[in-house]
Amino acid sequence: MTSYVYNMQVYTGREEGQNREVNQGQRVVLDLVSGLEKSGRNVTCDNFFTSISLARELAKRQMTVLGTIRKNKGELPTKLTNTRGRQENTSIFAFQDSATLVSYCLKKGRVVVLLSTEHDTAEVDNSEKAKPKMVLDYNASKAGVDTMDQMVRTYTSKRMTRRWPMVLFYNLLDVSALNAFIIWIHLNPNWMNGILYKRRIFLTELGKQLVRDNAARRAVKSPISSSPFPTGTNTSSIAGKKRGRCVLCPRSKNVKHSISCSKCHSFICKDHLACYNCQNN
Repeated sequence: MTSYVYNMQVYTGREEGQNREVNQGQRVVLDLVSGLEKSGRNVTCDNFFTSISLARELAKRQMTVLGTIRKNKGELPTKLTNTRGRQENTSIFAFQDSATLVSYCLKKGRVVVLLSTEHDTAEVDNSEKAKPKMVLDYNASKAGVDTMDQMVRTYTSKRMTRRWPMVLFYNLLDVSALNAFIIWIHLNPNWMNGILYKRRIFLTELGKQLVRDNAARRAVKSPISSSPFPTGTNTSSIAGKKRGRCVLCPRSKNVKHSISCSKCHSFICKDHLACYNCQNN
């Protein structure tokens, strides 16, 4: 089943005069999983967030963690990070009471280290690369954010702008619409069966529902009281495509508009909302 966005946090940078935050990655993870305590869920994260201290804090909340860990962490044994003499597609496991570490050699001179509190065995698959189950589970669950970004790009409300609050607003709007679609499909699994573009239909209906009340309020307003034009002006052609040159402006200006006089039907611009020819005659 497609996963939805549970929580997100905007990083606005360090404020001027503020001290450098220590263990920021752990703080961010704990903020994002707030409300999921004692749920038994697993958190997958990359090497910026993964640490032994994070694993212990999540264990207190009855949650597990799986993620890559940076090789410069002081708590890692040297044997796990050393690449000298390592053969390709080999694994070295290290076990603690509450955590498991694995060092997998992708190719000569390169290893990747993972930490998990969900796994407690040295299990590897039977393929030629002999990948540990920890690596397979990490690869299967790490792409949640990438999948969300790809789905958002398919139908997005983003527009070109130089204002970062608008960029944030567009992203929040897209993510919220995606979440709404996923929840709707979960509650109504048989909705639009067989249709490949059901998400586009959902977003169209969602947009109509969001503007329904405002459209109803605008529909009951009197067109006479809300009109910005004088009584003698024909406003029926304003929304049309027919345009003409204003009869009261000099020809050299070539001012064209869709407003016309209600008597002589001559085109006039906004500066001449009353046709002087008709008034003088």
